Amino acid sequence: MIRLGPNEQPMIEAFLTEHLDTSMFPRSNLQEYWMNGGHTRAMAFWRDTNVGPITDLLGITDEGMVMPHLRSILDKDIMATLNGRTVIGIIGEQTSCRRAQRALGLTNSDLHLDKDETLFAMNLSNLSSVNTDLSIRSFIEFLRDVLVGWMHDYLTETLGTLGDDAFPMAVQRYNDFAGKGSHVVLVDADTPVAMTGFNAQVGQTVQIGGVYTPPELRRRGYARTAIELHLAQAKKSGAKRALLFADDPAAIKAYRSVGFSDIGKFTLCIFSKPMGISNV
Repeated sequence: MIRLGPNEQPMIEAFLTEHLDTSMFPRSNLQEYWMNGGHTRAMAFWRDTNVGPITDLLGITDEGMVMPHLRSILDKDIMATLNGRTVIGIIGEQTSCRRAQRALGLTNSDLHLDKDETLFAMNLSNLSSVNTDLSIRSFIEFLRDVLVGWMHDYLTETLGTLGDDAFPMAVQRYNDFAGKGSHVVLVDADTPVAMTGFNAQVGQTVQIGGVYTPPELRRRGYARTAIELHLAQAKKSGAKRALLFADDPAAIKAYRSVGFSDIGKFTLCIFSKPMGISNV
């Protein structure tokens, strides 16, 4: 595969935009952190060896998160491309991710998280108006400790993060979300009852992530209302399409009721420790 440099960024962006439903994370990282290093989410990219339009694109962040879009490249070329690098996970469209995992010899590795979730999409022109007395507010309007606690529980419950790691990660997430304004809290009579947000925003497309309702407040429709209100806010700001991935049956039922439709499978493959890649 051929390493691409900053001069090829427009070509990379064009390819990722054509496949945006499955490439929100690399496209968002490229938009925010570029290709020059210096940030854990800065990107490096390789393409197929063919001249002309890109058919295969392999991306990896500085911290080692692989984000593949593979169609025809040989497994040995995938291995050769990342030989000597350290990988912490593989995320993206299911077929590409599982192929990259196999090509890198990581199918039997110790996995912290290993999910093939359903990928959903919705055109926001189909979003119905929400009739509710509830409202959403930004993170900075609420007690930091409450939201850090929610994020801690989200990390342990949804992502399987171990206790010793969960709290500092929760604090980091809170600071990140509050700084970006990417997430909101649903309130009922001034009491926070659920949260939701966008883990990636590219052009007129948003990707939902970090949806959480405390256990004692579940099955009341709070998460669905939070998502609907946040999407309505995004639509008003110019968003036209929304994406998300999920595997929980109750959550999937709620997303479908909002108007989301299944469009494929999305893989989250996170290793328990950084994995060195070697073809020796």
